Amino acid sequence: MLYNFDGFSGENIDFYFNELSKNIKKQLGRNINIDIIVVGGASIVMNYTFRNSTTDIDYYNSSGIAIKDMINSVGDKYGLPNGWLNNDFVRTSSFSYKINSYSKFYKRFNQVLTVRTIKDEYLIAMKLASFRLYKNDLSDIVGIVLSMKEKNVDVSFKTIDKAVYEIYGGWDAIKEDAKSFVIKVFNTDNLKEYLVYLKENEKENKELLKGFESDYSGVLKSDNIDDILYSLKEKSDNKGFHQEISSYNRSSIKSLIEDLKKDETGSASDDEFGTDINVPFSGIEQ
Repeated sequence: MLYNFDGFSGENIDFYFNELSKNIKKQLGRNINIDIIVVGGASIVMNYTFRNSTTDIDYYNSSGIAIKDMINSVGDKYGLPNGWLNNDFVRTSSFSYKINSYSKFYKRFNQVLTVRTIKDEYLIAMKLASFRLYKNDLSDIVGIVLSMKEKNVDVSFKTIDKAVYEIYGGWDAIKEDAKSFVIKVFNTDNLKEYLVYLKENEKENKELLKGFESDYSGVLKSDNIDDILYSLKEKSDNKGFHQEISSYNRSSIKSLIEDLKKDETGSASDDEFGTDINVPFSGIEQ
């Protein structure tokens, strides 16, 4: 039977986890327990409704038991892309073993596969650590903030700051532009409009990079992709996003951080939030 794969969504992702659990039970027995933590876009579609789908599922196998053959078997059966369930993110800057402590139970499949996810402020922290302008990281951050607000879940700069410290030990692992962006988010009145704006820009960024890669194959690397994208956007008609992400200067950054750190009584505590975030920084020069 042929299957037309159109991405993983909130409607079909449980089906594939269930199929995987059947393979696990068949290969490893009914007494096995595999624990995985799902992050990234898959966690978005599993926990929220502002994104329709994702092309793969990023996971961390906290049980340490190899299941790659069982994953591939499901992929082969249903015509899924190679690496449909992968742990590549463990080699990126967004990974930390501390996600174990902040993952939330999602579902258990066939008594052998336990799926947990990273969500809310901790997923925002991970998105800040990856912060790819050509992916969905920025719109995901805004979407999560919106979703938390709509559910009356506490979310503020203080919440995000705490999550960043708990997972990464501070802001040193976060790009300067990401710091600037999260400040912008909590100073934006209409986040719904901002979400639409970001999605359009991420789509444009991806197309610009695809065109560049087509013209200059092999040039794009993880350490130069942001600079190349900024350059491409400078040459395009739409410079708005570049200006948006780089608009804060040193003094305004420090002032905004202090304002965001104030509680309802108007006081701020350096000790409560740590000191790294008070170091002035500037965005990439225009």
